[in-house]
Amino acid sequence: MPVYNAERLLGECLAALESSTFRDYEILVVDDTSTDGLARDRAAYGCRVIPTATARPAGARNKGVEQAPATSSSSSTRTWSSDRTR
Repeated sequence: MPVYNAERLLGECLAALESSTFRDYEILVVDDTSTDGLARDRAAYGCRVIPTATARPAGARNKGVEQAPATSSSSSTRTWSSDRTR
């Protein structure tokens, strides 16, 4: 998931993903040089954070795909229903 200054929205997005009935996943957050509190709070989210330098959304998404064995893309502004990942 590419993020840039998404501290305000990321918690809600991750909570929605965690409420999914599908459990075998890892959340990769690609932080595109955020200047808000995202870096400070990232450990609390329980996901792997991959820093990148000014990649923009497409570049950050590609960096996440490179790190993942399988992918399902999201953004920090999207919320998911609990059965979305089935």
